[in-house]
Amino acid sequence: MNLLDDLSEKEGVLKKAKVASSFLKNAPQFIDKEKAPEGINITNLIVNMITRGSYDAIGEFNLKSLFIGSMWFQDAWNLGFKQAAEMRNTIIRLLKVWCLSVLITD
Repeated sequence: MNLLDDLSEKEGVLKKAKVASSFLKNAPQFIDKEKAPEGINITNLIVNMITRGSYDAIGEFNLKSLFIGSMWFQDAWNLGFKQAAEMRNTIIRLLKVWCLSVLITD
């Protein structure tokens, strides 16, 4: 079951169509195709993931995207500046490795 199917169960088929058409209309304005890697159509990946909702579509999106997440604790007693700097350096190293792997596989 995918997001659109969940919405159609709660709100009906018209709600599903409205959400899908609104997404398809507005999503491309947030994607800078000039900065996107060659051979990867981000819009199609996202549209397929949401509309098909299959593990194959989600897997394809995961294989061709990179998620960078972080947590920030504003508690002065738990915040370690040394650990934050090490985490930043680790993320930079991972990005460099990922960029090299993308260049090698393309």
